[in-house]
Amino acid sequence: MHAVTMKKLLQLFCIITLNTLLLFIVVAELYTRYQIYHYDHSSDKADPFLQRVLLYRDVDHFMDKRNHDDLNSDNIRYQHEASYLKSEDTNIIFLGDSFIFGFLLSHRAAIPYQFEEIATQQFPKKTINGINFGWVSASPYLELHLLKKLGAKYQPDVVILDLDLGDFYDDVLYEKIAERQSIYRFATWLPFTTYFVESLLQDMPDTSYEAITGIPKSQLYVNERPIEKSIPYINQYTLKNLNALNEYSTKTLHAKFIVFVNPKTFHYNEKESPHNWLKDIVKRTPYSFEIFTYVDTLAKQSPYPIISLLPAFQKTTVFPTAFDKDAHWNRDGYKIAATEMVEQCKKLGCFP
Repeated sequence: MHAVTMKKLLQLFCIITLNTLLLFIVVAELYTRYQIYHYDHSSDKADPFLQRVLLYRDVDHFMDKRNHDDLNSDNIRYQHEASYLKSEDTNIIFLGDSFIFGFLLSHRAAIPYQFEEIATQQFPKKTINGINFGWVSASPYLELHLLKKLGAKYQPDVVILDLDLGDFYDDVLYEKIAERQSIYRFATWLPFTTYFVESLLQDMPDTSYEAITGIPKSQLYVNERPIEKSIPYINQYTLKNLNALNEYSTKTLHAKFIVFVNPKTFHYNEKESPHNWLKDIVKRTPYSFEIFTYVDTLAKQSPYPIISLLPAFQKTTVFPTAFDKDAHWNRDGYKIAATEMVEQCKKLGCFP
């Protein structure tokens, strides 16, 4: 009798626990979906959880004029409207992430503006416009969407894409989310559960995480392992997107397409950004320079220019080129990049 009672109590406990868990999941899912679809974009201070689940809803996560005070009506960081541009001008669209956007600095310090300023000094009879299409955490996959949406409106003669090493990871992640692949298959309907699964998988070893998700675990995976292990991802995602950007730029916009590849600070000076908040991954490894060897190989085979900015930073005497607590370039770092871009664009006939 006692054993039967205990068995019933155990069953009851399991039923109550299961129902409580199910109720919690239902409430969490409803709350998460409410947060996603009622998020006030006039605030740019979403916590990490909300930032992630918002990405499930809108992988493009483009900028909003309500939380950036230096965007034009198209929500790009350009000081003019598209109507300001003329077809006879030399109009250059810059695609990229925070390194083009000019993270932590004003738009005047960003690469597009400094490029425009440097090029105009060298070609004073020309009207040269550097148009900033960059935004924080963008990647070629998303930049293709933006170029197709707004590119023709800005009448480009040249489209420059600035590729950062983190873009190789972002391209894989964003495509998986956008196409609802891997663990994001049900992210539309079960955002909380998707986030919970993501969090659980983050505690797994890198190889297990990658085998389950089809996504490298580290944002800088190309810096952390032999290039042979990274090439399949690079070719399947980023190189595919670069080729699509080139095709759209040349065939639809009738513009020249050029790719520049950024080094990280540790590639040219390990004394840069000594208190960088991402120093656990933003650091030199035995494989750090293999990606640039591969970039040089790609450049020899590519129908469009692919140019490494590493040599320009290796030979600079400027220090520092980045912030103390953040590995993004400061104004001087952006100037080095912009100056080299102008020089390479001259060689490629961008200022006819």
